[in-house]
Amino acid sequence: MIILLEGENYFASLQEYKKKLKEFEKSGLAVEELRADGENFEMQLDLTQNQGLFGTNTLYVLKEFNRLNAAQTEKLELAAQNVDVLIIHSGSFDKRKSFYKNAKKSGQVFSFNRLKGAELESWTNEKIKTSGLKLDKPARIEFFLRSNDDQHIILTEIDKLKKLQDEGVEITKEIVENLITDNSAISVWDLTDNLLASNKRGSIKELDKITRTSEYEQIVGLIVSQLRALYIASLVGTREKMIEYKIHPFIASKLVSKISKFPIEKVKKLYGKIVNMEIAVKTGKIDKDLALDLLVLAF
Repeated sequence: MIILLEGENYFASLQEYKKKLKEFEKSGLAVEELRADGENFEMQLDLTQNQGLFGTNTLYVLKEFNRLNAAQTEKLELAAQNVDVLIIHSGSFDKRKSFYKNAKKSGQVFSFNRLKGAELESWTNEKIKTSGLKLDKPARIEFFLRSNDDQHIILTEIDKLKKLQDEGVEITKEIVENLITDNSAISVWDLTDNLLASNKRGSIKELDKITRTSEYEQIVGLIVSQLRALYIASLVGTREKMIEYKIHPFIASKLVSKISKFPIEKVKKLYGKIVNMEIAVKTGKIDKDLALDLLVLAF
C-alpha cells in the first residue's frame, strides 16, 4: 500500500511523517529508507518481494520521488502491492497522473495546505503562548512580517526569541528587527510602496537590497501578491472584509493605512506594467536581470 504525504505545507507533512514512523516503530516493525539512486533502488524493490516469504514486515520510506523515472515509478507501484511504502513529497502531486489516482484509490493520501489568515494567526499565537514568549503588539506584528507563513521558521524564531528572553532581555519590536533574519517580503513591501509613490530613489535602493538575496521570479511573485492584496483592500475597504478574503489580519491592518495613499487606478497601472514586463521577459525581448531595473525607471 502507498501512503502519500503531499501538499504545499511541508511542515505539516513532516509532522505527519514523524507521527507515522513512531506508530510503526512502536509496533516493533522495521523502517527502511528507499534510495532513489539507480541500481540500489532496483535491488531494494526486488528485496521487498521476499517479505511475504520470510514473514517480515517493513515500512519502506521514500523522500526522493521526483528523482524516479517512469520505469522505477511503475516498479514502485508493483512493490507497493506487497509492502507499505510511505512517500513524503515537498509540494503537490499532479492530480492527473495515474500514480496519484492509484494511490488515492488503493492507498492513503494526506494533503496538507499552508495555513493562512486567521488560522495561521491563531496557530502562531498558540505557539507563542505555550512557549512563554512575551511580545507586545508592535513586536508581534514585526514578528509576523518577518517570519511570513512558514510554520517551521515561526517555531525556530519563537525558540530563538524565548532563549533571549530567558537571559533577561525584553523582546521589543527593535529586538525582533535585529534578531530575526530579514524577510524579502518586507523589502518588497517597501519597494511596492516606493513604486506606487513614484519614488525612484527609494525604489532603486530597495531593489538593490532585494536582488542581493532573491531571484527575479520570487521578487515578481511577491510584488504581484502585494498588489493583489492592495487591490482587494481598495475594493472592500475594511479590515474585516480583507480577512474574509484570506488576507492575514496583521497585513489587513497594514493595508488600511495604505488605501488612501495609493488609489486603485495606480495599483492597476503598476500591475499592467508588470504583466508587460513578464511578457517581454518570457518572449526573450528583455533579459530578466534588467527587467526590474527598467520597471523602476519607467514607472
